[in-house]
Amino acid sequence: MNGLHLRSAIVCIAAISFVSPILSAQDFNLTVGKHEVVESKILGEKRDILVSVPRPMKPNVPLLVVLDGEWTFTKVAIIVDHLVGNGRLPPMVVAGIVNTNRGRDLTPTFQGGELADGPSDRFLSFISDELIPQLAAEYPIGKYRILAGHSNGGMFSLYAFIRRPDLFQANIALSPSYGLDDRFAAHLGRAIAAPNSSPRFVRMSRCQMHFTSMHHESTHIHGQIRDANRNTDYCQQPVRKIGINNRVEIVE
Repeated sequence: MNGLHLRSAIVCIAAISFVSPILSAQDFNLTVGKHEVVESKILGEKRDILVSVPRPMKPNVPLLVVLDGEWTFTKVAIIVDHLVGNGRLPPMVVAGIVNTNRGRDLTPTFQGGELADGPSDRFLSFISDELIPQLAAEYPIGKYRILAGHSNGGMFSLYAFIRRPDLFQANIALSPSYGLDDRFAAHLGRAIAAPNSSPRFVRMSRCQMHFTSMHHESTHIHGQIRDANRNTDYCQQPVRKIGINNRVEIVE
């Protein structure tokens, strides 16, 4: 995916921020995509997945995975379809993961100052080892994958970047609820500073509904990332580009 298409993908996901205050509203019986089920051995349960595919299907299309699928999938799929139709976005498969236990899956746990192996790791393994392979077996998905979430989902998207930086080529976090926990911010800063085998893109931005809290949290995490990147060029602008082979944008 070239830079223009990547930027378009980011614009697509960022558009969720304008509809997030009404995510719980009904969709007026609008039918978008289709429903699939993944029998997860890792999680020990069935997981509902909402999937939208481009028509006509082309080989090596990107995969966009959206968290909180019961709230976000329809809106994201419509935005993607609109941008694809206008030539602003390459065709892509959109997969929304429906929650069964949101707090369990999307909230990282700690053991002292280190991230612990817990339910969020199993959820990440489910995405990596069960969901993506099943989708790849059904659709001609390429190597470019995007993970997007808001609030706790945004925190999990950043957590996925920390734990498995090679799993997704872009991680989108809208108003991530990482709070003022120095432990999470420090881990994120180190992950951004670490070299990767190929370019990665991380975007953090605040949603309208979380304006005040996100302002304080983003200011805090900027300092944490700067401290973890003392030997890199850290730009004191609303958009930060730091790390080795990592492009990071923190939009205030």
